[in-house]
Amino acid sequence: MVAESPQLRASKYFNLVKIYKFYMGKITRSLLATIISFLFIVVIVYLDYSHKRTEFEALKKEFELSSSFEQPKVQIDNYFFKYGWYPDSLTQADTMFNFQRHWNSLDDYRDSPYRFFVDPFTRKSYYYIPLMNSKTQKAEGYFLLSAGIDSKINNSHYDSQLKLYDSVYFDYFDLYFGKKDILVSKESIEDWIKASGREFSLKDLIERYDPSEKRVLPRNITFYGIVNEATGNSLSITDVDSNIKAVCHLASSHNGPRVIIGDTIRIKGIYSRVNFNTDTTFVVLNCVIL
Repeated sequence: MVAESPQLRASKYFNLVKIYKFYMGKITRSLLATIISFLFIVVIVYLDYSHKRTEFEALKKEFELSSSFEQPKVQIDNYFFKYGWYPDSLTQADTMFNFQRHWNSLDDYRDSPYRFFVDPFTRKSYYYIPLMNSKTQKAEGYFLLSAGIDSKINNSHYDSQLKLYDSVYFDYFDLYFGKKDILVSKESIEDWIKASGREFSLKDLIERYDPSEKRVLPRNITFYGIVNEATGNSLSITDVDSNIKAVCHLASSHNGPRVIIGDTIRIKGIYSRVNFNTDTTFVVLNCVIL
């Protein structure tokens, strides 16, 4: 076997060094390109996140201010106290919700007379979902939603698993992947019937009644009365304490005892209005016999 000459060994060594340098150069350039690309993406994401976060903070403050005034809820409640049912839509609650305008900037929105009736995240009406009674086909409750961080309503109708945020505070991923709405308000007839707290009587209403209607009367009423008339789903009752008359419209969900003229019953309902046509008569809605 012939031994390699020193020149041949040196040549092979230099060739290996060239190959090593060539591939190491490619690896180094690829690695640098990857690092630069990664840093570029990080900077872009950070700038985009900072922009989204700043924009969201402004909308969040506007939402907290808007929702604190509860103006849509006031209109819905006014409808409820008048008819005993919730509206099928916001436009049914008040024609002011017929507006179709969309504000392009937050400043224009803030200067609008609709400021506290509009969802800042969409600059359109808050989203209203009525809870329909299958028997009467009337709304016995509702959910009022804000689109939230993604500015899109993700609950188009009611089901048992509404996708809702617990609060108006979000994390990094919500800015990009948030797919829930914010609950602004929810109510139901059943909630009113079951509401706890101080119980007011018809006598309390009389003492508090202000003909100018500037003073807000309590809504949850509980009293003892003598049945004067029982027709269909309503009762004509005379209050035991004040001798004032009341017309009580029974709640659709009420399954209380049958009553006859002359019975003394304890009844709970929601004050609606007072009539002065002949005798002073209070109208009470969604009544249940206790």
